Amino acid sequence: MHPTIALFPSYQFYNNMLENGVGESHRPIVYGFNWPNNLIRVAIVNVKGHETVCASSMQNTTEVEVVIEVLM
Repeated sequence: MHPTIALFPSYQFYNNMLENGVGESHRPIVYGFNWPNNLIRVAIVNVKGHETVCASSMQNTTEVEVVIEVLM
């Protein structure tokens, strides 16, 4: 989980003890994306797509296509 997203649940539910597997320094900036806040670099992007069951998880190929488009 991105450290910025984890701030609230860590504070509210885990006494600030929630740890992230990857820190912010290991999350490179994605250039070419219009970030709502350049200091936080977290955005929720509404992607209209269809989820399908894939084994024990869900997948949405439209989300993948949007991410690839942003990164290219």
